[in-house]
Amino acid sequence: MVSFGILWFLSGHLLESTVIPLELYFEHRNYLPLFGPAFALGCGATRLWGLARSLGLRRVYASLGAAASLVVTGVTWVEARTWSDPVQQVAVWALERPTSQRAQYGLGVQYLYAGRYAEASETWARAQSAMPQEAYFGLGRLLIGCVARGVPVPQADQVAAQLAKSPVRPVTVDLLDHLALQFEKGTCQGLAVADALAVTDGALANPLINGKYRWSALYIKGRLHAVQGELDPAVRALEAADEILPNLGVLELQVTWLASAGLYDEALQFVDKGRRDARWRPWQRALYVGFFDSWEREVRSAARRNGVALKQERL
Repeated sequence: MVSFGILWFLSGHLLESTVIPLELYFEHRNYLPLFGPAFALGCGATRLWGLARSLGLRRVYASLGAAASLVVTGVTWVEARTWSDPVQQVAVWALERPTSQRAQYGLGVQYLYAGRYAEASETWARAQSAMPQEAYFGLGRLLIGCVARGVPVPQADQVAAQLAKSPVRPVTVDLLDHLALQFEKGTCQGLAVADALAVTDGALANPLINGKYRWSALYIKGRLHAVQGELDPAVRALEAADEILPNLGVLELQVTWLASAGLYDEALQFVDKGRRDARWRPWQRALYVGFFDSWEREVRSAARRNGVALKQERL
């Protein structure tokens, strides 16, 4: 029974013990593996009870079992209270793991959701001091500056300089995207678009940023230029993103921006470019035909409504 309990426990954690990069700190992943040790302990307790020949010894066993049950019940009650409050939950994690990036960032996020902006900024400022190589804490504080006035935030140029040399994290791109979204919705009052562009350029200056992360940063940069009404740098940023990876949404933005500026011939050129892009997979090529044809009809229709003669006519 003891061997079974150990084997069951180890087998239940095999999924986290492979090359698959799963998060380790999730208590619910212990529930099923713990059945093995619990079963072995139950069998052992039953065996001890059966071997006990005196009433006094059985009373000792019963007292120990009751005490263990009370301890487990108390721990369960404390854990249930902690898990029922998201802010308290991550606060406990952050207190227990002061050097954990995830715990400190998660606490700041919960404060942010709860509207406790000053506490979110303070949490991320402490984390930045403890882990100066992680620039995304400063970037998160800049995002707080969008929605909360009077909360101290770092200078955009300082955050940009840190992003240019810090490790590239997925959360960095997520924060940049949220920052751009605030400007697109018109809800960022405490920062200028130039500040968001500065930190985005800082991320792009990092020699470690490549692949999908570089694509995302260029996409965000294009959207920020579009917020400022700067069509040419917006389209150029999306073109640079397209060189890394073709994307239908990015192509649609380019066509939409050019058509809205009355550059119908240029918009049609992007439609043709997307239609002929050899990087599309076969299923994408078959699926996207309808989108390209629809965009072309919309551009040509807009040109006719505005009395603009197109240089190229396509049958």
